[in-house]
Order: sequence, then structure tokens, then C-alpha cells
Amino acid sequence: MRITANGNVGIGTTTPNSKLQVAGTLSAINLQSALGSSTPVIYGSISNEFQPGSFYKSRS
Repeated sequence: MRITANGNVGIGTTTPNSKLQVAGTLSAINLQSALGSSTPVIYGSISNEFQPGSFYKSRS
């Protein structure tokens, strides 16, 4: 793992160019990506409703 001077975190890479960059396989319980702090656009969830790796789009 590497944390650069500007605060970017890299796992499996020594030169991360985003806030979090993972080179390799990632396992997560819940993922969220947002255009802004209150506008989520992509959710990914691994639970009884979804199969691992499933994603769906949402505007709300």
C-alpha cells in the first residue's frame, strides 16, 4: 500500500493517480460512486438481492 504526498492511496500500485486505486482483485460489501456528495449514480451491493459483482444505476 502506498499513500502519496497528495493523499492518493494505492493498493498493488506505487503510483496511484486517484483517491483510491486498486491494482488487482477487490472485494467489497457495498460500493458507491457519486458525481457529487448528494447525487449517487452507481451502486454495487453484494447481498441476498444481488449476485457478487452486480451493479445498477440510480438517480435517487
